[in-house]
Amino acid sequence: HLPGYQLKSFETEARAFSDLSEIALAFDVTSSKHNKKLEADRALVRIRENFQCAEFDPLDPESETDYRSVMFYTDKCCFVDSMESVYPCNENVREGCETHASFFLCLKQEMQFDEAKQDVFERRTDVSHQNVRLFESVRQTMALMRLLSFT
Repeated sequence: HLPGYQLKSFETEARAFSDLSEIALAFDVTSSKHNKKLEADRALVRIRENFQCAEFDPLDPESETDYRSVMFYTDKCCFVDSMESVYPCNENVREGCETHASFFLCLKQEMQFDEAKQDVFERRTDVSHQNVRLFESVRQTMALMRLLSFT
């Protein structure tokens, strides 16, 4: 493997890729620079809602607060208080949040959408034949690239 990079555990990556692929049509998912310093059984990503499919620069310091940090473990996930500009990584569970076995439960607890956004979110994350095929393609692509181990 590459110096300075620790491969994430297969179980942690599999959990994260499965959960993240299901929200890819409604959220931007980007890496966190803190991820490579975490233990192998933990993976940190940042998400932001993006129902308009607009392009944003995840490295822009002005947009840091638009993203929410999500920590994945082998058997659970949660929103955490980590910010890209703050060292070391804050792994504390975000106030008012809990760890869950399903990322969808975390989202329901954390995100409050107005009626129009809720409708878009439900359509884009619905378990339809077309969506499931896309979710699986995204999951397989992330797994092949091992994105969480090299970001």
